[in-house]
Amino acid sequence: MSHFIFDARTATPHFPGIGRYVNALLDAMPPLLQTDETLTVLQDSHAELQQTAILNHTQLKLIYLAATPFSLRQQWVIPAYIRRQKKA
Repeated sequence: MSHFIFDARTATPHFPGIGRYVNALLDAMPPLLQTDETLTVLQDSHAELQQTAILNHTQLKLIYLAATPFSLRQQWVIPAYIRRQKKA
């Protein structure tokens, strides 16, 4: 079983071009998942994803992180989350 993690924390109004690209990737990715694959989307806890249709996909999990893309905190929060996922 494969587990993919996609960092979508730049999909915010602050990054309009990158945000559109990230949202377009998120629209395209769930239909490509095999039945034994999952996709976890890391999202900034202060932002909302523009597409709500993908949020209902059964193989997709949305995780809100309290660490912006430019914070030093992300250097600890994201690796800790990934380590926890490996153990689960």
